Amino acid sequence: DEDDDDDDDDDTPTTLELWYRRAQTMVERDLQSLSEAAAVDGQIDATSLDDDMAEMLQLYLDHQETWQEVCLVLEKKDQQQQQQTESSSALVLNRPMALKLTENLGQLVLLGAYRMDTDKKKIDKRRPSLEKFMKAFGPECAVYIGGPDDQDQPAELIHGIADLPG
Repeated sequence: DEDDDDDDDDDTPTTLELWYRRAQTMVERDLQSLSEAAAVDGQIDATSLDDDMAEMLQLYLDHQETWQEVCLVLEKKDQQQQQQTESSSALVLNRPMALKLTENLGQLVLLGAYRMDTDKKKIDKRRPSLEKFMKAFGPECAVYIGGPDDQDQPAELIHGIADLPG
C-alpha cells in the first residue's frame, strides 16, 4: 500500500514538538504564578518565593536582556573546540524594544526623535500619516533597537505588505 510508505502526511506531533509544547506550558504556568506573586505595585519579593519560583524568576531576568537578539556570528567553534573553555563569538545587531506601538513610539519610529515641532500646521500635516501608520502597524509589530548611531532618525521599516510604497 502506497499510504504506508508516506509518513509525511502524518499529523502526529514529533517528540521534539511534544517536549516544546510541554516546556511552553510550564513556562507560561510559572510566569503566571510569578505575576500573581507580585504586589499591587508590580514588585516581586524574591525572598517570599519557593526555590523553584526563585530560580524561574532568575532565569527570566537573566534572559530578558537577550530575548530575540539578532546576532552576527563572527567565529564558530567546532564541537571539539567547544568542549574546551573557548566559545563562539557573536555581535549583537539589535534586540526587541516593543511588540506593539503606542502613539509616542509610533511617532518616534515614523518621524524620528526631533518631531516636536511647535508649528501647528506642521503637526496637523503629519497627523494623517501617523494615524495610517498606527492603524497598519500599531496592534501587532516588533520594534527592534540597534546600535547607537542615528537613534534620533526615523526607523527603517521591514514589512511583508507587497503593495505598500516605500
